Amino acid sequence: MSRNHINVLTPHALVALPGGAGTAAEAVLALRYGKPLILHGPPELFRRFPVEAERTTSLERVAEFLLAATR
Repeated sequence: MSRNHINVLTPHALVALPGGAGTAAEAVLALRYGKPLILHGPPELFRRFPVEAERTTSLERVAEFLLAATR
């Protein structure tokens, strides 16, 4: 398996920050494997990411998401 698979399959949930092709590939893998995923940052920086992933600029929403994902 690739490093991206390890990065995605190890945690209970993922928070993606704006990034390049590698980060976008990890987001796709997270959705493929049913891992909870939230994107944190300016929406315009996530154009290359899957549309079904939740996007937020709120750290409070990220905290809520992570708490819910680990219950």
